[in-house]
Amino acid sequence: MSEQRTASYKPSAHYWRKEIREANTQAKLRRIALALVSELEEHKAEFRRNGLMPPKSRACASELQAKPALAQVIQAVEWR
Repeated sequence: MSEQRTASYKPSAHYWRKEIREANTQAKLRRIALALVSELEEHKAEFRRNGLMPPKSRACASELQAKPALAQVIQAVEWR
């Protein structure tokens, strides 16, 4: 009987974080950030296609400033 090897499971976030940590230029970091925003938009669209409201737990300060009602529900992400 041949030995089966199981694949090590690592969530996508692991790979994204690794790419961010290893980015050696601002340009590469921007490309990663834009890819992540695109991924987020696709996930939100999938929620909406299925008649659901996408969950939201984080927002940047500029969004909260533009949407005061949202600021009552969640906190801003701090960029330190």
